[in-house]
Amino acid sequence: MNPATSEPTVELPNTQFDAMREQIDSLQSQLDWFKRQLFGHKSEKRPALEHDQAALFERIAADAKLGEQTVTVPEHKRRKHRSGDEVNEAGLRFTEDVPVRTIRLSCPELDGPDADQYEIIDYKESLRLARQPGSHVVLRYERPVIRAKADGTLTTVAAPLGVLDHAQVDVSMLAGLLIDKFQWHLPLYRQHQRLAAEGITIAPATIEAWVKRTVELLGPVAAAIKAAILSGDYLKVDETPIKAGRMKSSTGQGKMKTGCTGRSWASTVTSRSRTQRSAAPRWCASCWASSSRARSRPTATRSMPATPPSSPSARMRCWVHTRRTFIKAEAGEPQVVGQALEMIRALYKIEKELRDHGADSETISATCTELSEPIVDKFFGWVNEQIADPGCCPRARWPGR
Repeated sequence: MNPATSEPTVELPNTQFDAMREQIDSLQSQLDWFKRQLFGHKSEKRPALEHDQAALFERIAADAKLGEQTVTVPEHKRRKHRSGDEVNEAGLRFTEDVPVRTIRLSCPELDGPDADQYEIIDYKESLRLARQPGSHVVLRYERPVIRAKADGTLTTVAAPLGVLDHAQVDVSMLAGLLIDKFQWHLPLYRQHQRLAAEGITIAPATIEAWVKRTVELLGPVAAAIKAAILSGDYLKVDETPIKAGRMKSSTGQGKMKTGCTGRSWASTVTSRSRTQRSAAPRWCASCWASSSRARSRPTATRSMPATPPSSPSARMRCWVHTRRTFIKAEAGEPQVVGQALEMIRALYKIEKELRDHGADSETISATCTELSEPIVDKFFGWVNEQIADPGCCPRARWPGR
C-alpha cells in the first residue's frame, strides 16, 4: 500500500512494460506523422547547417584559398580540326560491332532466256537502318551491275522502294521510333543515345525528320479511324491528365509549369449490331490532346454536335466513375451512400453474369431492358430524392465536386 494515496501499487513485469513502451513509441511516431501531414512542411529537404558548422566550412575554404597559386595563360585561338567522321544530315555510319545482313538482289536479265549474254562486273550497295527484336541491324542490298557482252551496255536493278524517299531507313525502324516515343514515352534524344551506344552514328535532326515525315504519312489513317469512330453506335470516351507546357526562359527550355496539365482523350467505338460486327472490325481507337477537360474540347475536336441531326443520341457516364464519387462521400453519409452502392452492385452483378455466359448482343439488350433498366430508374429516382432532401449536406448530394 502507498501511505500517501492509500491505493495499491501494481508492478508490471519487465517484458510487459517494454511492450507497452514500444507500443507508445509506435503510436507517438504515427501521431507525429499525421501532424506533419496536416500542419507540417512535407518537403524532404535537409535543414540548414548550424551556425558553428557553417563557420567551420568557411574557415576551411579560407585556408584553401591561402594555399592557391595562380598562373596567367596568354589568350589564344585554337583552330578546330575535323577528323572526317563528323555526322552530316544524310550520312549513316556504324562500327564493326553492328550486325549487317546482306540481301543480294537479282536482275531480270540474269533470269531470262538470254542470261548467258550478260555478266556481273560489280555490285552497288544501298544501306537501310532496320530494327529487329532487341537490337538494330543494317540491311545491305547488293545490286548487281551487269554488262551486255554484245555492246557493253551497263545495267543495274533499282534499289527497293522505301517508305520515305531518299532515306536510309527501313519501315521497321520507323515503326520502332514511333512506338518507343508515343507508346513507351522514350524521347528521341534518348533513342539517339541508344543508337550511339550500339555503335550507330546518325544525326539527331535526321531522326526527327524521319519521325515527322512518318507522322504526316499516318494522317489519312488517323482520318479514317476518326470517321469509323464517329460512324459507330456506341462511343466511349475517357481522358487522362498529362503534364504540358514549359515556362519561358532566356537560357533554355525552362521548367515545367506548376499545375499546367493537358488532357489526352482516348475514344473507342463498338457496335451493338451483330451484322456490323461481322462486316467490320469490332472496335477501333483514337487519341487526341486538349488543354482542358471542358466538354467543348472533345465536342469540337471530334465534330460531335450536341444532338446529331440524323439519329437520337444519349450521353452516358461510366458507372465506375459514378461509384467512385459516391465512395468519396461515404465518410459523411455512410448509410445513405450505402443505398447507392448496393444498387450499383446489382448492376455489376448482372453485367458479370452476362460476361461469364458469353451472351450475344440480343441477349444483352433483352437482359438490360428486363433487369438493369428498372434498377437504373430506381437509382436516379433515389438521387432526385436525395437532392431534394434539405437534411443532406451538399457534399454528399454532389459527391466528387
